[in-house]
Amino acid sequence: MKLGIIGIGAMGRAFVERFQSQSFTVSVFNRTREHIQILEKDGVVICDSVDELIASCDTIILMVSKASVIKELLSLDQAESLATALQNKTIL
Repeated sequence: MKLGIIGIGAMGRAFVERFQSQSFTVSVFNRTREHIQILEKDGVVICDSVDELIASCDTIILMVSKASVIKELLSLDQAESLATALQNKTIL
């Protein structure tokens, strides 16, 4: 299973470490890229966009602080294209 995590604060980083210790392939996206660059040396896949992360992962975990950020990151105002992109994905 390929896991994607959007939002790499303290909790997101802990999830990345735990999933990696269980041999999962982990991809991440964070709005502030410099906060996640260090993860690349540990084998984490750094995605340049949410769309890239969604396309490459089976399960997507959102670790952001506000519903408004989820709306922004997932472009919920474009529901039709989002529904297609998320088809057969698990979102947490």
